[in-house]
Amino acid sequence: MSVGSLTPSRAILPIGALVAAGAIGAASAVLPASTLALVVATFVIVLALLLATPVAVFALLILAPLSALLSVRMPGVLPADLGQVLLALSLSALIAAAVIRRRISLPRLGSPIMLGLLAFVVAGGISAFSAASLSAWTVEWLKWLLMAAVAAWVIAYRRWEWVLFAVTMAGVANAIVGIWIYFGGSGAEHFLITPGSYRAFGTFEQPNPFAAFMGIVAPVAGAASVGYIRAAWAMRRSSYRSRWGTNVLCAGYYGVASALMLAALVFSWSRGAWLAAGVAGVVVALAMPRRRLHSAVLLAGIVAASVLAIASGRLPASITERVASAFTDLVNVSDVRGADVTPENYAVVERLAHWQAAVEMARLSPVTGVGLGNYEVVYPQVRLMSWKFALGHAHNYYLNVLAETGMIGVLAYAGMWVVFVVVSARARAHPDPLASSIAAGLLGSWTYIIVHSVTDQVFVNYAFLHVGVLIGLAGLLHGQTWKLNRLNPQ
Repeated sequence: MSVGSLTPSRAILPIGALVAAGAIGAASAVLPASTLALVVATFVIVLALLLATPVAVFALLILAPLSALLSVRMPGVLPADLGQVLLALSLSALIAAAVIRRRISLPRLGSPIMLGLLAFVVAGGISAFSAASLSAWTVEWLKWLLMAAVAAWVIAYRRWEWVLFAVTMAGVANAIVGIWIYFGGSGAEHFLITPGSYRAFGTFEQPNPFAAFMGIVAPVAGAASVGYIRAAWAMRRSSYRSRWGTNVLCAGYYGVASALMLAALVFSWSRGAWLAAGVAGVVVALAMPRRRLHSAVLLAGIVAASVLAIASGRLPASITERVASAFTDLVNVSDVRGADVTPENYAVVERLAHWQAAVEMARLSPVTGVGLGNYEVVYPQVRLMSWKFALGHAHNYYLNVLAETGMIGVLAYAGMWVVFVVVSARARAHPDPLASSIAAGLLGSWTYIIVHSVTDQVFVNYAFLHVGVLIGLAGLLHGQTWKLNRLNPQ
């Protein structure tokens, strides 16, 4: 049986539409409006997922960040977490497509980037032997396994332009919500900055992880905009005029997308995100040009513009003071046992208290850790007296990994990021200007995650799926670069 034999004929489609309309009409007579809307929406989503497998993954990427919002604002509406529902639908669609087509494509795990990612998955698996709670370990370990599965799917799917579009759509949707919140759409007094302005948090319900999501996706979107401009410029005199217009349109979309996400990141008022975005921006500026001289000139321009902006005094004092305090807080690391907690130092002391708890946790099991995802479980044994609640993580993901997976895990985690950076840097040699630019943007995303992880945990609210997509994208571009260079050695 072929795929074509399963495609409905044109004669069947009108009949199917009439039957569906009749069923909806009959259901509307006996079901409440809200229930009917839910049933119809579910039917449409399931049908779309079954007809087009990639749509399942795209829907997962775009809608999964709504999970935190729904769980807080509308608990009990769905039988399970929205992300879990979408994951189940996506997996069902993938399995259904494989059965229908009688073709199962096993993921290629031999690429360097997959080996790096799987090394940490294995290291996290070893921590199960010392885990205090196997259920907590399972939840966290499955998260990393799903990240690897998404990356493998992107490498196998190959049509990375659509995958990148889905990821940036998720970022744009959240950025719009965040900007709306900043201009008074929240009403959450604890996020009030000035009268009428609130810290942006999108659908993440917290500004810091929301800013992290913006910071991870924005560099790739900005790099894609530059890449499409490069592609349009390269074919300005060719016969492919239709592609020229498409490239210009795509450059505009990704440019606006990146600008919205950067604005939302600024409006989040997250100091860690600001610092990470600044470092990531410098890395992208250095990685984007093909010539080192151009990179040096671009870097000098960024430094000069930054110095002028600060020296002119045009930046709001609230922003410069917040950036300066972020540097100060990162440098002043001290023992906070017995420290006097004031409204001014509360955030700093709280963060340092969790850092100390993570170090104490690592001492309990230095080789294999206390178990992936077990920070919150073991926290009461090692916490400082004044800090009763675990808050989910150690506010420093490197210490968090050290505590949960020990030396084995933290070495695998560091090695994984080295692999990601090397693979993305090599993919910059891709002959296609768009692919080369996106590789530079991926370096920005990795830099952002590496820097922001010093103060926070960024893999929350299903953002790990989007990171998995970017990992797969880097692996795919690296594989293409390697093959093309092998076919056309310089």
